[in-house]
Amino acid sequence: MDVKDSKIKYFFVGPTKQGKTTMSHFLCGNGLLIEEEIDDFEFDKVANSKKKFAITADGHSSDDMRIGNCGVSATLNPIYYGKHYCDFPGINDTRGYGPRLKIILKYQEEIQKTDKFKLILVFDEEFIRSNNSANFSNSCREIMSIFNLDSSHINGIHLVVTNSSEEFVNRLPAALGRRFPENSNFIIDYIKDMQNCKPLDIQSKISSFSKPVLHGNNRYMFSEENKQQIIRNIEATDFLWRWKFKFNMLPKIFDHVNLVLNSQEKHDIIFLSRVTTTNQANENIKITSEDILIIDVDINLEGKTLEIDSPIIIVQTTGHEKRFINLEGSNPLIKFSERVKSVINDESLILMTSNISRNQEFLDPKTDEFNRSKKCIRLESICINGWWGENLSNNNIFIDLIVFFDRNYGSIEVDDKWKVKKVDCNINMKLYLNECMRTKNDVAEKYKSLRQCKDIETYLSETNKNTYNQDDISFLKQYIVNLPSIFQIFMKNSLFQQLLNNEKEFADLREIRKYFIEKYLNIVKDFNSNSKNCSIEKTDINRESHKITKCSIQRICRTKNISDGDISDLCNKIDKNLYADSDGQDYYDLLKFYHELSLTKDKVALFNYGITGDLSIYPNFEAMIIAIRDRNFIINDQDMNSITLGRVIGAFGLIVAAFSLGKIAFGALGAVVSVTHFLWCISRLARTGYYNSMIKVQGKDIRYDCCI
Repeated sequence: MDVKDSKIKYFFVGPTKQGKTTMSHFLCGNGLLIEEEIDDFEFDKVANSKKKFAITADGHSSDDMRIGNCGVSATLNPIYYGKHYCDFPGINDTRGYGPRLKIILKYQEEIQKTDKFKLILVFDEEFIRSNNSANFSNSCREIMSIFNLDSSHINGIHLVVTNSSEEFVNRLPAALGRRFPENSNFIIDYIKDMQNCKPLDIQSKISSFSKPVLHGNNRYMFSEENKQQIIRNIEATDFLWRWKFKFNMLPKIFDHVNLVLNSQEKHDIIFLSRVTTTNQANENIKITSEDILIIDVDINLEGKTLEIDSPIIIVQTTGHEKRFINLEGSNPLIKFSERVKSVINDESLILMTSNISRNQEFLDPKTDEFNRSKKCIRLESICINGWWGENLSNNNIFIDLIVFFDRNYGSIEVDDKWKVKKVDCNINMKLYLNECMRTKNDVAEKYKSLRQCKDIETYLSETNKNTYNQDDISFLKQYIVNLPSIFQIFMKNSLFQQLLNNEKEFADLREIRKYFIEKYLNIVKDFNSNSKNCSIEKTDINRESHKITKCSIQRICRTKNISDGDISDLCNKIDKNLYADSDGQDYYDLLKFYHELSLTKDKVALFNYGITGDLSIYPNFEAMIIAIRDRNFIINDQDMNSITLGRVIGAFGLIVAAFSLGKIAFGALGAVVSVTHFLWCISRLARTGYYNSMIKVQGKDIRYDCCI
């Protein structure tokens, strides 16, 4: 972890050649050699205001502490003078976009090393005067942008005007008021607001680093009194608490990354998008950079080892986006080299190791071996009988979602000081048709699913899975409960297409999807009716989501009233639309009502209508992510799982109460029966047992703080 210094640091910030380095030497007591520069075109040699000086620090003529007198950037490193004064490289580095990016990274690195600091803005008087102070205003904006500052930070900022005088400082507020009569930026406005202040009050908030004066020994020297005044002023300035203000320099870093990427300048910065291609296969892969590596794309590689080797790694993302690096192999290893010293935006990087094989042998879910296995689980189960089976016979058909997971597959050797997320497990899903000559309650009791139970602990207890330890339970909570529902698998094209690899099963699966579409249409139609079957609360959120879904159905089916439409025709049109859609807006609008219901106690209605087999306390994960984004919630990674286990339990109070009765009564909860077109198709499905096609869940789809 970064070493945190509890002492306050003073960061000197400004453009190149503003006198920052000179002031740093002066304030910490280093000797200075000051020589007057002779200008052949300057004839007034008496007025001190016209004179310019070349200044050299004794003993510092060739290192990073050398004072620059030519306006050319020379260093990339922040330099400390004593324990507190830190001279930051100029914000307008003259060497190009690459060095500017490196400088901003240095800014961030130094700020992250301390808890308390002050920003000392250093500007030359001539620079402030130039171009009607537009250069000064623009530089203030640049500083605000780099450090992500706002007006709440103003008390931790102090301005020092170099090569100046107290007279200029006293007149500065009024001068800026005339030049910027309207609002400019909070730094300019703060100075303008001092127009009615007394000179001493102005000088306490804006310091003048005055020009040197000629002494009797014919040497130019800075005033010791001026030095003490500057020190008193900056010490009286309030400090900025890094933890409180949460400085975020990522936007500026990413801006400069894009400038480097799009420029024609030569640089030693490596972009992942330019050195690798996705699905690249190699035994031992090494991605290396001498200085900076930009991870700007997701990649999927095949091989034995992947080594990432760069002193600085920048994970470039947009918004809540994540970056994924996946290594597939027989026993894959991902590691950082010893050269890695800094990972910028590390929380957005997800490293994954997985099995290269696309064939996973699933255990028969009716066997004792399946029940004993720690790698298999029946996640969800839904009765999909036709009307005859549901009401007049004991021949019941359930569709089960079976999940196979292989934990700790391969290895990821990345120090925990980086908040890089590691996914070293394989998760695969298959659908299983379970046909039994039993009542529905008997089937549900004998072949219990996780989502049928209140929570994971209840499921493990009732299925006698006593070999699971706390680490196993945490894995189930963070990964498995967040997998998509059976309904979502059939409705979301990117998932459903993975089931259609077998032509013999194509027709069956399309019929089952139409069955689920019909069930969903029933609940949509019943919401605004007086149907006794529908007990969904008429909340504003439910009404709005229902309206969006209803409009989506009308748009897809080109009908004004879905209640009057032929059910088979509506189902066929929606099925056709979903089959052609790539999880676009039609999908999200169509499932809007489902998503909202799955987040509250109204998820019981989804169970009653045969849309899900979920009565657990856990919300549907995709629905939760959509709600967070739509409502602009911001949730920290560590809080995401606590929402699942905390707030949601309260929302699902009625569901929890239902489990106190002992077991699920399918006859009562599943009382919604609709004798319609597609129900009879289920009774003539071509097969029972596993469907051949497997859904291989990617790491980015299962991590609890990533979107499905």
